[in-house]
Amino acid sequence: MKLLRVGETGHEKIAALDKTNVIRDISDQVDNLSSNTFNNEYLEKIKKIDLSKQKEISSQTRIGPFINNPKNYFCVGKNFHLHAKEVGSTAPKNPMIFSKANCISGANDDIIIPKDSKKVDWECEIGVCLKEETYQIGFSGYDEVQAYGVAFGLIGERERPKEDFCESTNFNNLESSLPSDTIKVATYVNKKYSTKKIYFYVCSFTESTQRANHQEIYSLFSIMWSRDSLWELNPWYCCSVLSEEPQAPLHKEAANWMFKGVATTGCLIASVDDFKNGILEILI
Repeated sequence: MKLLRVGETGHEKIAALDKTNVIRDISDQVDNLSSNTFNNEYLEKIKKIDLSKQKEISSQTRIGPFINNPKNYFCVGKNFHLHAKEVGSTAPKNPMIFSKANCISGANDDIIIPKDSKKVDWECEIGVCLKEETYQIGFSGYDEVQAYGVAFGLIGERERPKEDFCESTNFNNLESSLPSDTIKVATYVNKKYSTKKIYFYVCSFTESTQRANHQEIYSLFSIMWSRDSLWELNPWYCCSVLSEEPQAPLHKEAANWMFKGVATTGCLIASVDDFKNGILEILI
């Protein structure tokens, strides 16, 4: 189930994506999605809604913050040693926990950049919503997690990127550092932007607790030539597969599904026209 809030700033209403990715207005059935309404009862009520009978909302409508007035937004930093290396630091014994006030915006909204900043970087994250008040969550918090989604974390000004896992002057440095289950799925070139090919890959980043519940999560990402004359890793799309029984690796199937989404609806990195005007070569 995919929920979202759409509409002009301050007047967003709750909606849901149906099986064909059409946005359906469900504001006449449930209250707006907020920290006060988000719970099991709320989600069970949504599950009973027949989306085919709900009013369709234009795909051009602004997508707002996914939740209205969240109580807190906590972040985990330096929990991967490569991430710590990326920011020129070392990984601490325990991850760094910090909060961001008023940090949630719509998918395509403008962001406020500090006046003295010349460059703002970003990271692709996994965000989770907790279904109830929690305290001192143990080793695994999956019992408390009610929903998750893709989030983009903005980072302040950086010096020129160092040779690390995310950016490199050498293409082979990045490709040789990819996860062991990574497969190359396609290449793409649009000479309007660059004469160099973009190389697409898919890997799974499923954790053991998710795998035990027969849920696999896949990421579509690329190695592409940047404006800073570096090869860099970029996330494009992600999806999950939930089944009743264990499944064989579904990298190819996930790749085909994600490519269809990118090529027909676009994504944050590229529009549909970008794909129409270039050459995509599927390798799987």
